[in-house]
Amino acid sequence: MVPGAVLIALLSSLTAPALAGQVFLGLSAVDLQLEIDDTLDLGGETRFFSSRHRMHAGGRFTVHLGGDDGQTFYVGQFLGFGWGQSSFLLNWETPGLESYAPLESDITWGYVPYGVDLNLVLGDVLHLAAFVSAKWTFQKLTIDIDGEEFDGRAHKLVGSLGGMATVNLGVVRVSGGASLDHYLGADVDWEVDDVTFASRHTDPSVEYFVGVVLR
Repeated sequence: MVPGAVLIALLSSLTAPALAGQVFLGLSAVDLQLEIDDTLDLGGETRFFSSRHRMHAGGRFTVHLGGDDGQTFYVGQFLGFGWGQSSFLLNWETPGLESYAPLESDITWGYVPYGVDLNLVLGDVLHLAAFVSAKWTFQKLTIDIDGEEFDGRAHKLVGSLGGMATVNLGVVRVSGGASLDHYLGADVDWEVDDVTFASRHTDPSVEYFVGVVLR
């Protein structure tokens, strides 16, 4: 005999509307608001501090589910992954005595988001969505010293609030948007070759993305 709960689930799957799904695939860039400013004892007092980060293109891939065909408003959900890089100069000096040539540095990352979105679909032309999500983010700091790379790793939970718009151009659906990313726990300590660089997310970072939607 089929258990009652299983039978109910089978009947529900036959009568429930099919979920409409779409896939976003595109480029992204993050205006990373992270500063390194730390004074270390390296055979003497040495201060390290970062310059403004430069945005490098990354990527974003998300799968969105929810609603059914022809529905104007619905609540959906999405998950996926993303990646990117931000470069900057790491300045260093003996305070009050001497400044040295800055070190080329970058932070690369990958993240896995899961979120909920509120969707407004205006015919087959315009699709607007506002979303909240959580991202599990993995980061790597790389410092170039005389052509040799040294790196440290960290991971963070990030809360995001954002929106995106999709326009149907006939031959392709173009989509773009942005999210405000708040790192839970602003401080990050990078262990690089037995040296710890203290850093801090000073403000929420902004991720921009643009691409195509596949249905």
